[in-house]
Amino acid sequence: MADTEQKPEETPAAEEPKKTIEDKPVENGDEKAVETVADGETPKTEEEGAKEEPKAEENAVENHENGDEGDAEGGEGEAEEETPPPSLEAPTENPFTDEDVQQLLDLESGEEGWDKVKEKKGAVIYKKSEKNSVPLIKGVLEYTGIPTEKVLEFYTDFEVRKKWNKKTVIIDVLEERDDFQIIHSVFKMPTGCDNRDAVQCHMVKSEEDGSRHVLLYKSCNHPNKPPKKSSPLRADVQLMGAVIRPKEGEEGVTTVTFFTQTNLKGWMPKAIVNKIIVGFPVALYDDLTLYWKKITEPPKSPEKKEKKNKEKAAEENGEAAAGEEGDKKEEEKKDGEEEAKEADVTTEKKEEGGEAASTEAAAEGTPVGEGESGKLDTKDIPDADDEEAK
Repeated sequence: MADTEQKPEETPAAEEPKKTIEDKPVENGDEKAVETVADGETPKTEEEGAKEEPKAEENAVENHENGDEGDAEGGEGEAEEETPPPSLEAPTENPFTDEDVQQLLDLESGEEGWDKVKEKKGAVIYKKSEKNSVPLIKGVLEYTGIPTEKVLEFYTDFEVRKKWNKKTVIIDVLEERDDFQIIHSVFKMPTGCDNRDAVQCHMVKSEEDGSRHVLLYKSCNHPNKPPKKSSPLRADVQLMGAVIRPKEGEEGVTTVTFFTQTNLKGWMPKAIVNKIIVGFPVALYDDLTLYWKKITEPPKSPEKKEKKNKEKAAEENGEAAAGEEGDKKEEEKKDGEEEAKEADVTTEKKEEGGEAASTEAAAEGTPVGEGESGKLDTKDIPDADDEEAK
């Protein structure tokens, strides 16, 4: 009897379903929150939950990475959350490995997955979608007429780079090590958006024959440049680098294959984000090409410079010069008319003087019919019969 009375207490049927609700780990090791189900509600199956999770994750990424376009319409808002600092603290030893170099070389030669998004003379830009939703950008830039050694200098001498790279407004070397540097860069953003910055380790690995130079960057922290909550906002540079080499088969052409995968953080419309990340390598080509032309153009001779200044002044004062020329012609015309009048008066006076002289000569000169001897020349006197006949 004792055994039969205790059985209902040992296994209550009502509490059995509660034991089936457990915490389930996901693939990356994180655990989901315990799901509570209201009375009378049917729990969601694993398939239904799996369908909803990607959509929620996609929306979260869109809002966090680029900002909702409606919310960001009036400009850029504050960052949704602070950028987690890189795990690499200001290193004292070179943090780069051969694997980092090989990664860039593989990206340079690889063609699969790249979509061409922009093309212009000297620059072709490609884009590859990544699992973390931050696209990878590759810019293939061809500098015609600039030696490879000079291109390397322009990219790695940061004092020189400040003179031509308009998109990077500040580049400071925080630490100089034997074989690498720690640098702080500030990237210029469009009007209405906060500038971005980054702290990175940087080094150059070159082949001995100068056939290839690999520029490596890796984000890190540094006590002299901690992230700010205001401008400039700390960007999350997940990958950056470049491969510089002479273009095979074309003398005098240097190819730079530039890579960047950067999360700009903060609130920003997606269209502006795309314009910035695609436009950055294009600006590297345009800015350096213009700078090279500026410093290599031969100086103008003083004569050519003076001639050009005169032409410019004449062009600016064209109307005034034309007016002066018209006035001069008008004065010449008036002078000509006055001279013509004076000439007519002189001619009239001469004619009047000639007539008077003729009259005087006729009055005082030789009589009609009188010859040179002063005698009357009868042959000049008409006969009477001829006169009557007339």
